[in-house]
Amino acid sequence: MATKAELLEELEDLRAKLAETRKTKTSPGAETGEPPDDDPPNGDEPMSQLGDLETLWPEISEELERFQQRYPRLTIVGAFAAGFLLGRTSK
Repeated sequence: MATKAELLEELEDLRAKLAETRKTKTSPGAETGEPPDDDPPNGDEPMSQLGDLETLWPEISEELERFQQRYPRLTIVGAFAAGFLLGRTSK
């Protein structure tokens, strides 16, 4: 078992490493040496995310089917809650 002195020494080492890491990572491009990208994203990004969604949709639907089989009661409660919320917001 470690002694108190050993633990305090290790704690000081970790604090020093943390302080060093914080100094080197002052900006987003610090680790690569590049300047930070301050430009706002262009309008093409949502379309690329839509393409990602299309490729991930089969995996998402399979996971939902497995969830429904594992937790049928929770699925019923969730469907009821979603329907209730949609009904309340559409009034």
